[in-house]
Formats: sequence, C-alpha cells, structure tokens
Amino acid sequence: MMIFIAERVSNKDFIQLERDVRRIVSALEKAGHKSKCTFIDYADNPKKFDGWNEKDYLDHALKFLDGSDAILLFVNSENRSEGLLMEAGYSIAKKKRIILAINSRVRNTYLNQIAEKTIRFDSVDNLCKELEALK
Repeated sequence: MMIFIAERVSNKDFIQLERDVRRIVSALEKAGHKSKCTFIDYADNPKKFDGWNEKDYLDHALKFLDGSDAILLFVNSENRSEGLLMEAGYSIAKKKRIILAINSRVRNTYLNQIAEKTIRFDSVDNLCKELEALK
C-alpha cells in the first residue's frame, strides 16, 4: 500500500521531526508498504522548493495524496496543523484510508472519529513497532 505521511511541521524541531518521520518510513517499509511525505521530500531536495508558499506545499502534498492509497496522520502534540487538517479533509473526499497515529497525551481532537484505524503511542519507538505490523 502507498501511504502518504502527514505531520505538523510549523514550529517544530526539524532535526527531530526528520528523525521521527524517517523512522516511520522505515517501519512502514518493514510492513511491506511504500510511503510519500512532503517533509521528507523537502529534506532531501530543499532547492526544489525555493520560492514556494504554503499553497504550493499544499498542492504538492495533494498530488502525493492522489497517488496514495492511505494517509497516516502523525499527531504528536495538541497543537493544530492547518495543512494536516486540510490533507485529512481531502482524504475523506477522495475516500482514502485514514490511519491516525496519535500520541497518547493528545486529548483535544476529533481525528479518531474519521480514522479507520487509530494507533495511540507513548514514544516513536512504540509507534514504529505498531507500524511494522500494519496491514
């Protein structure tokens, strides 16, 4: 299955976020899945994004989503992400499978109500173990 990974990028520690998302990508690969992620695309090809604004990033993400079977919403804090919420809404409209990976400390969200599968985690290590078994 091709899985688009959506995460909150704004005001995050980019180095830690990249580490976490690359571990998620690896866990999905161990389960036999492929993935796409705008943040990793940016980390690997920063010059490609020179001069882009938020709408350009969103359009790029939606193209990735169009080529995906599912979306993995990686929610690690209570802070909202407009991009992640738009990607989730787009996924609903396109009838994509929605998988929510949410930190167990996060309580103020309705995303679990739109997800086909919810994975609650205490650490990225725990999340990756769960993702390695994802069908």
